[in-house]
Amino acid sequence: MKRCLYRRTALVAGLAALALPGSAGAALIGPRDVATQTGIFGENCVSACTQMNVKLPQGNVRSPITGTITKWRVNIYILGSAFIGRLQVLKRTKDRPGVAGDVFETVHQSQAVQLSTGETKWDTSLPIRKGQFIGFWLPDQGSYTGALDEGRYVQFLPPLFPGDPGAKPTVLSPPDRHILLNATVRG
Repeated sequence: MKRCLYRRTALVAGLAALALPGSAGAALIGPRDVATQTGIFGENCVSACTQMNVKLPQGNVRSPITGTITKWRVNIYILGSAFIGRLQVLKRTKDRPGVAGDVFETVHQSQAVQLSTGETKWDTSLPIRKGQFIGFWLPDQGSYTGALDEGRYVQFLPPLFPGDPGAKPTVLSPPDRHILLNATVRG
């Protein structure tokens, strides 16, 4: 009898923990695999810029949960003069028909990290809200890797920084490309 009561208590406690808002969970923003995509291309930032995916063939371009970004990954094709980069959290402040008319602002960014060619990953602790985007900041000209498929990315020239007013994207990619950038969010 006691054993049955303990099992029921443990079951109820476990179900209650799952129902709590903000209970532990994880989500991925961006393409699942940034290292072994097919149809890879290299693209340049002509100067310092922020880049952000706005459409992916699979995966989330916006965070599906509120939480903390704990890891991020990017695949760099060839480095120009940029040897550092930052992950940025962006939010849309004006939503107009077509991404080109939308306005975005950066709300958080990671510490600068040392970049190298190929896939690299870093630990971080950045807050993100459900519906916000991730972007990648390069301080100077540099190349990054993208995939040729049903995706789309935008660039902001000059780059966006926390506290700056919102801006419209200045470059809209062709409708078949996205950047190889993702982040893990824990709720």
